[in-house]
Amino acid sequence: MKSMTGFGRQECDIKGHRLQIELKTLNNRFLDLKYRSSSEYTLFESSFSKDLKKIFHRGFVELSIFRDKQSKQTATRIALDEDLLKAYLQSIQKAKKKFALEGKVQVSDLLGQPQFFKTTSEERAQALSYDVLWRAVGQCAQKVLKMRAKEGQALQKNLMSLLEGLQNEVQVLLKQSKALSEVYEKRLKTRIQEYLGDQKLDVARLHEEVAYLVSRSDISEELVRLSSHFDQFKHTLVTPGPIGKTLEFLTQELNREINTIGSKVQESNVTQCVVTCKSLLEKIREQIQNVE
Repeated sequence: MKSMTGFGRQECDIKGHRLQIELKTLNNRFLDLKYRSSSEYTLFESSFSKDLKKIFHRGFVELSIFRDKQSKQTATRIALDEDLLKAYLQSIQKAKKKFALEGKVQVSDLLGQPQFFKTTSEERAQALSYDVLWRAVGQCAQKVLKMRAKEGQALQKNLMSLLEGLQNEVQVLLKQSKALSEVYEKRLKTRIQEYLGDQKLDVARLHEEVAYLVSRSDISEELVRLSSHFDQFKHTLVTPGPIGKTLEFLTQELNREINTIGSKVQESNVTQCVVTCKSLLEKIREQIQNVE
């Protein structure tokens, strides 16, 4: 059993790309995929969706892939601005002739003049293929799956405990249902006797009325179906793969049978037991909202 809650984060340097990858999953009735990334990775959205669907079957899944803008590796290239230098030297020669200046222009003179040199930066990071990116995302996915499996174990243990509590309450219902005939006969006999006074009680008629009341409040079929649902629920809890929707269906069926019992039998002790059963079922329903 797996829960639908998980988180994985991966930071890696791949071919000059410093990547920050996050993958998180949350509760959702169906599978809902969301993808966010730097613009250079948007073309991989459909491929990621296809592969993530092979891993996750239910829940909200969000994948984020962003590249650190400061991670670009660059190479600086320096080039001489020949046109500017030529114009500069021609101006020097004119000035020497016009003003009778002496001296030569040395290389050291040029080194102190940065305007004669052009600097350019060349990005060296290589484009990443989908396979390379998917390997990094796959590492994130494994972290998510590990977290979901760990939480799933806790959910399974809790659900099993709640189910056992529900089964115990149903056993109480079973015992109470067996005593209904005696309860109805005693109550009906007292009421009839009060009504008749000193007149003789028709025992045969009394038994007919008791049988009628017992038949109306018979919950044996509901108890049989509850037992079957319990077995299916337990089997599903240990079944590999997505089981959340199956558990939801079984919980609805359990609730249906408990409601039927509550409507058939109005005895206070049975009603109290039904209320306890419904409370346990609500806790089960809340827990399975996070089961994949």
